[in-house]
Amino acid sequence: MKQLSKGKSVFIIFSIILVSINLRPAITSVGPILSTIREALQVSSTHMSLLTSIPVFCMGLFAPLAVPIQKKYGYR
Repeated sequence: MKQLSKGKSVFIIFSIILVSINLRPAITSVGPILSTIREALQVSSTHMSLLTSIPVFCMGLFAPLAVPIQKKYGYR
């Protein structure tokens, strides 16, 4: 297996942390304030359901990429 330099390893770990921080509010915080968002933006319930399903859709869409990335860079 190919060893990554320390700088690349730190960059990958930092990138994963930033992505997880970015996704967390989208997944956990939108639900309780949906009615407030809907009223402020004056959108339909259909649009709001799309807003809440986008993160889940992206996780399902991009999850298969985790295996090739893991094979390329390894677990560490």
